[in-house]
Order: sequence, then structure tokens, then C-alpha cells
Amino acid sequence: MQSIAIALSPLRGFEERWDLYRSEQNPSGELDRHRWRATDAVYSTSVSWFTAGGARLHIEGQANFVVIEDLLKAAGQEGKFLIYRWEDLGPGDRNVAQSSR
Repeated sequence: MQSIAIALSPLRGFEERWDLYRSEQNPSGELDRHRWRATDAVYSTSVSWFTAGGARLHIEGQANFVVIEDLLKAAGQEGKFLIYRWEDLGPGDRNVAQSSR
């Protein structure tokens, strides 16, 4: 592997994920909403891998990124924001993968 090029373009802005919080109505929720704030956004993804031998692998698709904010940490503190889930949504309107040499 010589290099990787990644381009992400937002398709839908961040929205709060209420379904992830634990509550009386949702006892199986994964997160304590007093500790975490969960949001997600959908992005168009384009990733190319380049090898020293001149080969290139290129994949385009869509992904849903779920980001959680630690409400107990101050702004700028390490670990304030974390990628909680990175969900592959498939190709969208484009080809999933193409390879060239």
C-alpha cells in the first residue's frame, strides 16, 4: 500500500438518535442520555487505495456515522467525541467497487 485517498460528502446532516438512549420506554437502550449525546449523519463515501506497483482499488458508496459526545468532558478534551458506529449503507446510486491497474 502506497497511499489512500478518502472523500466524504454529507448527504444528510447530523440528527439526534433518541432510539439509542436507555429509558423506561426503551429499557434495552445502549446509552445513558445523561452521559452521552448520540447523533448520526449519512455521507457519500469515496475511497481509493494505491499500491507501489501502480494498482488502484476504488470503492464508492454511502455510510451512516453515529457519533457520541461525552457530556462529562469539556470542549476540546480528548475523547469528547467518538465514532460509535460506522454503518455501510451500500453503493447508493453508484457502482460498489472497481479495480484498475
